[in-house]
Amino acid sequence: MLADGVRWFIAANTNIRVDDIVKFKWQGFNENNWNTRNQNVVFEQSLQWDANHTAAGAIFVMKEYDAALYPLRQFKSATGSYEVWRGGVKVGESSPGYVRIDLTYSTGCYCTPRGVVCS
Repeated sequence: MLADGVRWFIAANTNIRVDDIVKFKWQGFNENNWNTRNQNVVFEQSLQWDANHTAAGAIFVMKEYDAALYPLRQFKSATGSYEVWRGGVKVGESSPGYVRIDLTYSTGCYCTPRGVVCS
C-alpha cells in the first residue's frame, strides 16, 4: 500500500492576514523522544494565505514519503511547525507539534492532535 503522506492543519487565525506567507516545516528525529535531529529528514512547504484560508484554515500535505516519513518508520519522531512572513519579515511562529511515528499499526494510520500519518 502506498503512503498518502502527512496532513497538517493550520486553523483559521486572525493573526495571519491575506497575502502573508505561511512556511510549514517537518523535522525528523532519530529517536522517539525528539532528541537528535535527522538533518536528512526535513520537509518544507510554503503557501500564500488567501481569503479561503482566513475562513477555513489551511492543510499542508507532506507527500515526500520516501525522504521524510519512511526513514522514521521504526518508532522515531518528528515535529511540525510553521512561520508567518509578512512583507519579507517573520511576524510569528507556532510552537512545534510533536508526532511519534509508528507505521506498524494495522490501520496504516497514526493519529495525533495536529496531524495524521497514513499509509
